[in-house]
Amino acid sequence: MHDNVIPFQLELPLEDDDVKPAIYIAGPMSGIEDLNHPVFNQTAEAFREGGWNVFNPAEVDVELFGSTEATEEAMEKDREQFLRTVLAADLEWICVNADAIAMLPGWEKSYGARAEHATAVALGLQIIYIADVTED
Repeated sequence: MHDNVIPFQLELPLEDDDVKPAIYIAGPMSGIEDLNHPVFNQTAEAFREGGWNVFNPAEVDVELFGSTEATEEAMEKDREQFLRTVLAADLEWICVNADAIAMLPGWEKSYGARAEHATAVALGLQIIYIADVTED
């Protein structure tokens, strides 16, 4: 558990003319069934229902490559080029748009998520650590 876990509410009180806060979802993908896309998608949906503008890299992967399976194939074919491509887009979005970043369980084991976390720290973004609901 992190000492700097920030309590948050998924639902935000927004006026019609308010801009939705923007959040990036970061977490592990490699070596996890379906690239962990179901967890990314569930988290994105919860934040959207709460009034957030969400960047979900799992959705972007599917948009870019056509499916989760095609994303896995692209990652396996040329991992370095794959990471260069997706990290460039992801980090740019964080730098330009994000107000906050949500860290999924296991993020510490992911090179990409650690880079995203470091960027969020450098920018002073709100960091939300999502608890692992499967832990006992």
